[in-house]
Amino acid sequence: MDNLTHLKSLTAAENQIEELPEDIGSLNLLASLNLRKNAIREIPQSFSQLKKLKVVEITENPIKDQKVVKMFARGGKGLKELGKYLLKQKPKKKGGKKKAAAAVEEASVLAAAVEAASLEDGKSDDSSDIDPDDL
Repeated sequence: MDNLTHLKSLTAAENQIEELPEDIGSLNLLASLNLRKNAIREIPQSFSQLKKLKVVEITENPIKDQKVVKMFARGGKGLKELGKYLLKQKPKKKGGKKKAAAAVEEASVLAAAVEAASLEDGKSDDSSDIDPDDL
């Protein structure tokens, strides 16, 4: 996800995503994230690094930790609390990835292409909004 330095908004709703990539925390400018109606059970510790994140839609996912669910539901202040809470958690062991967030990975590739195309056109638009439904 290192090539998504300008990504501010990501929509990957209804894509049967089972887990988020650990490097999701590298999306430094991400302000809006829609992961509604997926199969996400856990939130990676690196999620705590998303300091600019203001809007998160993550309802209708089977998240195991109910504290995490409540913090997401609280929004702004809850997101700050979530970051602190996740930092206290033990990092997940690296193992075989199931279906490691294929939609998020596709969005990464598309965002890089959009960013490259805008640079070639002489545009310096810092925003990229990727919707996997458009792929």
